[in-house]
Amino acid sequence: MLRRFKLPAAVFLAGCSAASMLLGFARELVGARLFGASRELDVFLLCFMPFDLLLPATRDVPVAMQGRLAQQDRPRADRILRQTALGVLAAGLGFSVIYALSCMLALGGMRDFALTPSWMTLIVILALSVLVAVTHIPLSALGMLRHNITVFHGLQQVYLNAGIVLCLVALGTSLGVFSLAIGVLAGTATLLLHEWLRLRRDIVQCAHAPAVPLDNRAWLMLIGFVALQAIGSKSAMLVERTVGLSLAEGTISHLNYALRVWGIPVNLFVIAAIVPYSTRLARLLADSKVDEGYRLFRDIVLRLSLLFLPFVIGLAFFADPLVALLFESGRFTSADTRQVADLLAILVWGSFGALLSTAAVYTLWAFGRSASVALVTWVSVATYFAVAWGMSRAFGATGLAAGNVIYYNLQAVLLLVLLRRQFRPGTP
Repeated sequence: MLRRFKLPAAVFLAGCSAASMLLGFARELVGARLFGASRELDVFLLCFMPFDLLLPATRDVPVAMQGRLAQQDRPRADRILRQTALGVLAAGLGFSVIYALSCMLALGGMRDFALTPSWMTLIVILALSVLVAVTHIPLSALGMLRHNITVFHGLQQVYLNAGIVLCLVALGTSLGVFSLAIGVLAGTATLLLHEWLRLRRDIVQCAHAPAVPLDNRAWLMLIGFVALQAIGSKSAMLVERTVGLSLAEGTISHLNYALRVWGIPVNLFVIAAIVPYSTRLARLLADSKVDEGYRLFRDIVLRLSLLFLPFVIGLAFFADPLVALLFESGRFTSADTRQVADLLAILVWGSFGALLSTAAVYTLWAFGRSASVALVTWVSVATYFAVAWGMSRAFGATGLAAGNVIYYNLQAVLLLVLLRRQFRPGTP
């Protein structure tokens, strides 16, 4: 069965996910020792949120483009990629400027926080990181189309976390959270350099490809809906960090640490398996082999669930010692451990919802249902915001974690309803 999922690609992505996860933990370990669960870290995580929200879009848009790009002749595909590059760069520049200005205004209006020149510089660095990150979209799409490589897709988080870890170790004690922003820019720029060195000939050929007639509307809709859904997939963070800022100091940081541990099986297994699976599924659907596509979906969900189960059980029963072992050091205290472990014990109830949501999203993209996926995602986010706002008022961070569970499980149910209709047309 593993051959059906393109074992080399799956193994490479699993290795990248494992490396990213280890580096991500190193990033959290060093950050926990340096900053604990402080107000300073809470504010940084709020500033970092726009970059974090856009990151899934820079990963998912190139994947979603492959089905339609593969159907074009080379001049037309090159023209599409060239137009995509210009479009995303313009959008990234506009977003970076808007982000920097709005973030400074928001922080300047906070009563318990002073917007210093250092924090303004930090925001500018993060805004520049956003612009560098969106440049990854056309380059990754070009690499996947010309060479069928997922190297950049897999290395995106590896470079990001490596840059942050190195800057934390080298600069953390002297620059504080400022070193986090420098690490984000360093890791993102390193990925861009790698892409340029690997694809520079293809980039030049694409840039000088002959002009051909092209209807941009379909591509703009595809990219727009996929980006909207990808941003929505991380918009739980938008709820957690905006609502969490009004709660007790350290709430955002505690929830961030809990989500890092909770995300182990998702990062380790799901992304590694789903990307090669989605390529195989798209080919089956192009050949009208819907029943075989359904069996492929069923098999991947079953196998991932079996891999998930021991991790979920382990997180549920050993949260306290695990969190203490990972984070309790320096400014991260035993009280922080109890807070994070309590949140983790709630979050595990959303694990299978996250698995099913991810598998269903990539499958619905293969069916061309990007608009429906985006709609379901944002309906789920809106529900999460309403539930989390009310529950956090009564239960604090616990209410936020419970809202997160509701969000993932609701999203999974709605997406599976859509998917059932795709695999079984005419069903109610």
